[in-house]
Amino acid sequence: MDRTLTSRFERKYLVSLNVAERIKHVVEIYMQHDPFSADAVDNKYMVCSLYFDTQEFFFYSQTKNSEKNRYKLRVRTYGDAESDQLFFEVKKRVDQIVRKDRACATRAEGKDIIEGIRKGSPVNSDAHALEVDNFLRLARESSSVPNLRVRYMREAFESRTADPVRITFDTNLMTCPSPGAELSSVDGDWIMVPDNGVILEVKYSGSPPSWVKNIMEVFNLTNQSVPKYILSVDNTPHLSHLARQQYGTV
Repeated sequence: MDRTLTSRFERKYLVSLNVAERIKHVVEIYMQHDPFSADAVDNKYMVCSLYFDTQEFFFYSQTKNSEKNRYKLRVRTYGDAESDQLFFEVKKRVDQIVRKDRACATRAEGKDIIEGIRKGSPVNSDAHALEVDNFLRLARESSSVPNLRVRYMREAFESRTADPVRITFDTNLMTCPSPGAELSSVDGDWIMVPDNGVILEVKYSGSPPSWVKNIMEVFNLTNQSVPKYILSVDNTPHLSHLARQQYGTV
């Protein structure tokens, strides 16, 4: 269980493959693979997210401009089978605190909800039972629609003790334009996103344990912005062109 899921601090670092492996050796002393990694080949599983944005790239600009109070909308999947659930996520940042609200739906129900958002048509009342009301409200208020998919391989660790800490290592970042609300992690014209290493994320509630602080000091880790959605837009030619037209920031 991700004990830091709902409200947490997040620190991101871009490290080399060599440094990532050295950090893992230390992490494994205090942590264990989460259930997804424990059951996956080489302890890495695929994460695929469908991101929403407005025609004016509102969510893109919030992150690009480093706004302290911002949010993003995405639908996350961990598999392409009809039995695999969809997770509707609203990820909010208020200064340094990150809060993620998540509601799950069956694939069939989730597709209907997404299609309703995309077409601007009423969503089936069953959506209320699925607890995606907040996601729907924010999508309508912002006039956001599906934009692109982001996928990567994740190796995730969770604490063996009561420490509310989660550490993940993400590699093989790829993206695919998805205005039609495609959800597959395979189908489509995927583009490799150059990330120059491994995206290390340290997530915790309150203060990090002393051993986490030691890792940061020993490996000289400096918190930096490594937003997967921004990297994906910037490396998708026609989307980066549109973003440049809107803000001149790409």
